[in-house]
Amino acid sequence: MLIGILGATGVVGKEILKQLEFSTIKISELRLFSSRKTAGTKLYFKGNLYKTEEITDNSFNNMDILFGATKEGIVKLYETQIKESNCLFIDNSSYFRMNDNIKLVIPEINFDCLTKTDRIIANPNCSTIITLMSVYPIHQYYKIDKLVVTTFQAVSGAGYMGLNELEDEIINYKNIRKYNENVFPRIILNNVIPAIGKLTETNHTTEEMKMINEISKILTDSIQIECTCVRVPVMRSHSMAIYLECEKNIDLARCSDLIDKFDGVVVTDNKDRNKYPCPLDVSGMNIIKVGRMKKSINNSKGISIWSCGDQICKGAATNAVQIACHYISKFKEVK
Repeated sequence: MLIGILGATGVVGKEILKQLEFSTIKISELRLFSSRKTAGTKLYFKGNLYKTEEITDNSFNNMDILFGATKEGIVKLYETQIKESNCLFIDNSSYFRMNDNIKLVIPEINFDCLTKTDRIIANPNCSTIITLMSVYPIHQYYKIDKLVVTTFQAVSGAGYMGLNELEDEIINYKNIRKYNENVFPRIILNNVIPAIGKLTETNHTTEEMKMINEISKILTDSIQIECTCVRVPVMRSHSMAIYLECEKNIDLARCSDLIDKFDGVVVTDNKDRNKYPCPLDVSGMNIIKVGRMKKSINNSKGISIWSCGDQICKGAATNAVQIACHYISKFKEVK
């Protein structure tokens, strides 16, 4: 199959390339696309060297699967060409996510909603994926009524520029008060920023609204959802503090068992050994780790959990490659 990556030199694009190495997808030809600025960048795949090429109107001709790892503006610019190519386009940007005609997919949760005629598939927001992977097993059994999430999001969620900004602030920490913020609205070193994205009229941020809308779309159930998205000075992997209330009384041990048996998630919770998940525990990994599980003191239907996941892997690249593998497995072909 002819496989392409749109935005191959970015953090997510490179991770997609890495995940494809371990996938079952048979690749006869690989094309890596980037901006004019980074065209010609050399990337390795299975021991072979590939040069990225600048995107043109004809880049997607004869493409079987195209992975999008760019911002929504680029996808919008080439939307017509992508559709005309009739390739399977799996998009990591937010451009198609809330389009009623486009499926928003986490394979472990709602892959069955796809049909062979779905040629464009949207990858959810990274925090949406990590949150739902953590709570969906509970939802299946108990039915969630209310979900409250506080995210602790790593700087790599803002790409290489986010990583570079924190690294620069670490190097120049003695002169930190003179440092000019570029990527984040405030200094991130030794700080937390309780706003990711632009503030809306309701004082929610665009990142928070993405989570609220995407969770509702994926679960298709009426659930009260609130979230606060926070940027923290962590290089890689997001963490979630999650409180949920269900339709009926819940049993903590059963919840732990349900989560631990769910594909792609493990429970690491041993209070005697301080064994609970932290961002470093999941960085570079495809699994979500859950811990610090506790029943609500005041509500027999409530439970709090803590979860961590690599937002570049399962939160983006891995989820996209999984979608492609599931699609091929289910429909036996792409075109």
